[in-house]
Amino acid sequence: MGVFHMRKVVLAVALAGAAFAVVPAQAAVELITNGGFETGTFSGWTITGSGSSGVASNSGTGVPALMQNYRAFFNGATVNLYQDIATTIGQTYTFGFTQEMDGSSTVDTFTASFGGNTVLSLSNTAGNGIFNVRSYSVTATSALTRVAFSFAGNNFQNFDNVTLQASGAAPVPEPATWAMMIGGFGLVGGALRRHRRSDRSAALSSI
Repeated sequence: MGVFHMRKVVLAVALAGAAFAVVPAQAAVELITNGGFETGTFSGWTITGSGSSGVASNSGTGVPALMQNYRAFFNGATVNLYQDIATTIGQTYTFGFTQEMDGSSTVDTFTASFGGNTVLSLSNTAGNGIFNVRSYSVTATSALTRVAFSFAGNNFQNFDNVTLQASGAAPVPEPATWAMMIGGFGLVGGALRRHRRSDRSAALSSI
C-alpha cells in the first residue's frame, strides 16, 4: 500500500473513532408521569384505599425548594398510590422520592416498592417532621414494573418528587454522528479496495 493510500486509511479510521468520541451525552429520560404532582392533581397515578389524600401548595415555610409548587399528602386509613411503568428486563434504574412524616408522636406507616420488592418500610415509626430525599438503585425483572407506595396513620404525611430513570444507559448517536461514522468506514473500504486492485495490477505486470 502506498504512502498516500496509507494516510487515507489512517485518516478514515481516525474519523470513525472520533465520531464515537464526540457522541453527546443524552439527557436521562424520566419514566414517572407527574412525579412532582405539578399538575395540582394525581393525574398519571392510580390511587386506592379509604384514607384521606390530596395535593397541596408548597407555599408554606419549611418546604424544601426542590419540591417546587405542589406536593401530595395522606392521612388516616391506608392509601395506596402506584404507576405501572414500561421497563427493560435487567436494566438498572435510579428510583427516588421525597417523603416526610408529621412531627408529633403518633405512629404512622409508609412503604415504597419497585416491582413488588420493598425498598423502604417505616412501621411504628413516629414522625420527625423532616423532608427525607430517598434514592435507590433497582433492577427491572419484567417488561412492566409497578412503582407503589402505601401510607397510613393519624398524622399527615407529605410526599413528592417521585423519579425513575435508567442508570448508565448508552447514549444514542445523533444523525450527524452516524453520517460521520458511515463516511469514515466508507473511506476505509474504498482505500482497501484500491489497494487490492493495485496489488493485482502489480502482480499481473510482473508475469
